Amino acid sequence: MMNPNQIRNILISGLLTVAVSNLAGCDAPKPPLLGTESNAPDTLSGVVRGVMDGDTVKISDGTKEVKCRLAQIDAPEKNQQGGKASKKALSDLIFGKTVSYIVVDTDQYKRSVCKIFSQGEDINAAQLKSGNAWVYTAFNKDPNYVDLQNQARQARLGLWSDQNPIPPWEYRKSNKKSR
Repeated sequence: MMNPNQIRNILISGLLTVAVSNLAGCDAPKPPLLGTESNAPDTLSGVVRGVMDGDTVKISDGTKEVKCRLAQIDAPEKNQQGGKASKKALSDLIFGKTVSYIVVDTDQYKRSVCKIFSQGEDINAAQLKSGNAWVYTAFNKDPNYVDLQNQARQARLGLWSDQNPIPPWEYRKSNKKSR
C-alpha cells in the first residue's frame, strides 16, 4: 500500500507532465493510474553479445539471450549500400557493453522490439543521428526521431551521403520480387 506522500508525488508528477506538455503543444504521456505502476514496461539489462546488422542485436543477461530489433528505426540490409557501415556504427556503440533495454513489442519473426540505452544514451536515436538508419515511419511514435533523421540528412551523414539512398523497406520489397 502506498503512503500519502507517494500518492501525492505521483499526482504532482502527472500534473506537471500534462501541464508542461500542453505548454509545449504536444500530447502528454498519461500519468500512471494509482496502483498501476507495475503495468509500465520493465527496464532490463544485459551485455550485447552480437550485432547482426544496424538494427538487430543479441543481449545476454547471463542466463538467457534475447534477440532485440531496435524499435522505430530501420537500418540498411547487410548487402545493401550502407549496411556494413550501419552494422559497424552500432557495434562500435554497444558491442560488448552492458546496456539497458525496454521491450516494447514482439515482431513477426519473434524478435523483441526494444528501445536500447547505453550510459543513458538512446542507441536507437544514435543510429539516426549518425545517419546509419531511417526512421521506420510505419512504427515510429517519437517525433524527435524524425528531427534527428532530418539533421543527419541535411549534414549528409552516413547513408545520406549517397545522392539517392534506398530505404530498407523498399530494398527488401524489390529484392523479394527478384527472387
